[in-house]
Amino acid sequence: MLIVTGGTPLEFELRLQAAVGLLAQLDEPADLVLCDPPYGLGRGEGRHFADGHGYRRDHAKIVEGYVDVDPAQYADFTTAWVTAAASALRPGGQLAVITGPQRTGVVQCAAEAAGLTWVCKIAAGRVFPLRTVRRPSAAHWDISVLCRGAVTHPRRVFNPPEDLPKARSGDPYPLDWWPAEYNGRADRPGMVRYDNSLPLRMVLRAVRAFSGPGEHVVDPCLGGGTTAIACWQAGRRFTGGDLNPAALRFTAARLLAEHAWAADRQPTLFTEHPRPAARQPALFPR
Repeated sequence: MLIVTGGTPLEFELRLQAAVGLLAQLDEPADLVLCDPPYGLGRGEGRHFADGHGYRRDHAKIVEGYVDVDPAQYADFTTAWVTAAASALRPGGQLAVITGPQRTGVVQCAAEAAGLTWVCKIAAGRVFPLRTVRRPSAAHWDISVLCRGAVTHPRRVFNPPEDLPKARSGDPYPLDWWPAEYNGRADRPGMVRYDNSLPLRMVLRAVRAFSGPGEHVVDPCLGGGTTAIACWQAGRRFTGGDLNPAALRFTAARLLAEHAWAADRQPTLFTEHPRPAARQPALFPR
């Protein structure tokens, strides 16, 4: 899919393809692989999600087709796609994986085994964590960032986020804690949404922080297309894939109807002047 707006083409390709296959068949190396993979939490097995209403939302407006990974297979699943991502990166390119705290260690071990170098782990706060009674509720996502080559590689990108709190001097102070109030919410009240989507503001910040304008960003677990929209807004080229056809349809429709077409609307050629008010009869005719 090629989208052109304002005379500047942005290359966006959406593929119905598994993560490993997509990463192995890219037309060019990736500058950034940014992925929010299935978490492998066994959602359908526990009491909280047994009826399918664990998030207390209108499931009639959830896009169908999302399939979680079997927790018993999560380590093998992660090793396979992370190894493919490591091979797909250019020298100095980076992998940023967004998971819950439970899966962070699995991702980091798989990435380091594939030859990547640890850069950082960012804790990004959630506005509304799920309620728990037997252990502390996970109130943040983990963003694990690793790179191909040394952290000092001249082509590795890091742009300190401009929308986060700064030092007293006004200079950037890029902490590895992104407060929840700066990340926004993934809610779409009254609108169709995808299961387990991320807040756009948080993903947009990650795209801008770890890639440069015009660079190639890849998301092999497309889901609801939040990464695609972030790349559209940040001016990055994008390749995304998913095994769920509904994910591709939803992403394309959301990107076009809510962002690309809306941004490309042209002002009217002629200014419309309000019609003069109808002449009222005099209250007291002469």
